[in-house]
Amino acid sequence: MTGEPPLILGGMILYRIMNDRESPVCVLNRDLHDLPVVISIPHSGVSMTDLMAQNLRKDAILANMDWYLPELYNFLENMGFTVVINRMSRYVIDPNRDLAGGTQQNYTKALIYEKTTFGRDLYQCTLSEKEILARIDRFYNPYHQTLHDLISEKQKYFDRVYLLDLHSFGREIEADVVLGNCDGKSMNDRLTLRINDLFSANHYKVSLNQPF
Repeated sequence: MTGEPPLILGGMILYRIMNDRESPVCVLNRDLHDLPVVISIPHSGVSMTDLMAQNLRKDAILANMDWYLPELYNFLENMGFTVVINRMSRYVIDPNRDLAGGTQQNYTKALIYEKTTFGRDLYQCTLSEKEILARIDRFYNPYHQTLHDLISEKQKYFDRVYLLDLHSFGREIEADVVLGNCDGKSMNDRLTLRINDLFSANHYKVSLNQPF
């Protein structure tokens, strides 16, 4: 990746600077339609804009990202799944949030964080409306348009298409796997329980909709 070298701390890449020519979205198996599934990895990106990097506070720590999920799930491509990977840090803009989220204090709902997940200020200067709109246009909209286009294309081949979100979580959660279906709203319980049984049969401890 071009731009400034990555900032590395303790073996972790904290961020890279993405230039204007690079795509913020990576798609694997875009034109392969063997399976009725689109998999989204929205929170593992480590790229940010140069403008954001310049405005970050010197003590800002960009924690709570889903580190190395593309590497962890690199077998999905060979299995024939279509995978969408967000290259941008969730601190640039969070594609798993509603557009109405704005820059509110609660990071679990905010579209663009102005504080870290520890509640500390991220920026030296408050983000302008122009910068917020630019992030939506450059990074949020393309990610959702990509998902929409991929799902629409698969609907030409299958009656039903499933969108799966992949995340990681901290060690304080007493489970190996958390399955979330918005209490049956985003996927029926029958399929969710089938996936639960597959994990359980392989000796994983599974939690349903708790805490996510």
